[in-house]
Amino acid sequence: MNCLKCGSDNCQRLEVVYESGTQQINTTSRTVGGGVARAGVGGGAAHTTTSGTSRSTLVNKAAPPVKQGIGVFIIMIVVGVFMLAGGWFLKLLGIAVIGFAIYLMKKALSYNKVEFPEKYDYWMNQWMCHKCGDIYHKAFD
Repeated sequence: MNCLKCGSDNCQRLEVVYESGTQQINTTSRTVGGGVARAGVGGGAAHTTTSGTSRSTLVNKAAPPVKQGIGVFIIMIVVGVFMLAGGWFLKLLGIAVIGFAIYLMKKALSYNKVEFPEKYDYWMNQWMCHKCGDIYHKAFD
């Protein structure tokens, strides 16, 4: 595959660029310490575990589209339900919060069902040139 902009053959699919620059991190540390003070001698120990994902700057440029989450809308609905137990103003505000959350959740679910698959398929056929940095789309038949 040659770059459509500069003609270089140093190109990779965005999926490969993304996967090669993403690393899973899992570490465990143990620490022991001690000290002496006027009140006496003391000591302590700690055990820590860290996990996460590390991504390069290049990976951020090659990242795939993401689905929209609905967790915050569910929290909004729960808060709105609790507001219904208050006075007339809180009830009115609670109804507004619930309605707005349902509207936003429907939009997010629609995006995830209709637009996201199209964007993801398009991303799967995008290429990055490692010479000029251009990202281009190349569909295969």
